[in-house]
Amino acid sequence: MSHSFQSALVAAAVISIASPALAQNLLTNPGFSQSDQLGSWNPATGASWSPDDSHGNAASGSVQIEINDITSIAISQCVPVTAGQVYDFGIDVRMGVQGQAFGKAGIVVRSYSDASCIHELPGFPDNAYVTPSFSTDWTSLHAQLAAKAAATAALVEVRATKTQGSQGATLTANLDEVVLQTTSAEPGCADPQVPYGNVTTSDALYVLRSSVGSIDCDLCLCDTNGSGQTSSSDALVVLKAAVGIEVALECPACG
Repeated sequence: MSHSFQSALVAAAVISIASPALAQNLLTNPGFSQSDQLGSWNPATGASWSPDDSHGNAASGSVQIEINDITSIAISQCVPVTAGQVYDFGIDVRMGVQGQAFGKAGIVVRSYSDASCIHELPGFPDNAYVTPSFSTDWTSLHAQLAAKAAATAALVEVRATKTQGSQGATLTANLDEVVLQTTSAEPGCADPQVPYGNVTTSDALYVLRSSVGSIDCDLCLCDTNGSGQTSSSDALVVLKAAVGIEVALECPACG
C-alpha cells in the first residue's frame, strides 16, 4: 500500500465520523472523543482514556485497559432496545502483552428486562472478542444480534480479560468505535462490513485487508472493479465511494 493511499484512508476516516451511518448508533460517545474522553460510560478501575485512535483522528481517542492480575475489566453503557429487533454491534480493538500474559478483548452485549439494566435476562450474552495473537494492529469486530424476548434495554460492555500470566505480565487493550445500531440492510458491493447500507472508510479498510490476505471477502462484495480478484485498486474505489466521489461498482453477482 502506498503512503499516499494510507494517508487518504486516515483522512477519510476523520470525515466519516460525522456520516449518517454513525448517526443511528444507540451509544453516546462511542468513539471516545478528546473532549468527552470516557464521558457517558460507566467507569472502571484500570480503564482510562488514551489519545490512540483507531482511525488516527487527532480529535478522538480510545479507552485503554491495563490488567496485571487474572481478572476482567469493563466500562459499560445502558441503552434502550426493542425485543426481537436485529442490531449490528462491533468494536475496534488493539492489544499488547508483556511476558506470558494472555487474554482477550472486545464487546459484550447483555439483555435486561428493565430500562436501568438491573435485571438481566437469562442466557449467554452476545459478544465478539479477539486475542493478542490476532490484534497487534487495530482489528475491527462486527456481528449481529436479535434482542431477546422481553428485553427493554441492553448493557454494552467494552471489556478486556487477562486469563493467564504472572502478576508482572501486563495485558493492555485499546478499544474504540463501539457500535450498537438497528439494521435491516445486508452486505453489498463495496459494503462488506457492518454498518450495512452505507459505504464507509471501514469498508475500504476491510477490502484493503482482504487484498493482502488478512481476511476473506467474497468477490461479489470486494471485487469492485470486476477484475476477478481483490486488490488495493478495489479498496481505492471503495474509499472514493465512502467520501462521496461517484464511481462505478462492478462486483460480480453473488452466487
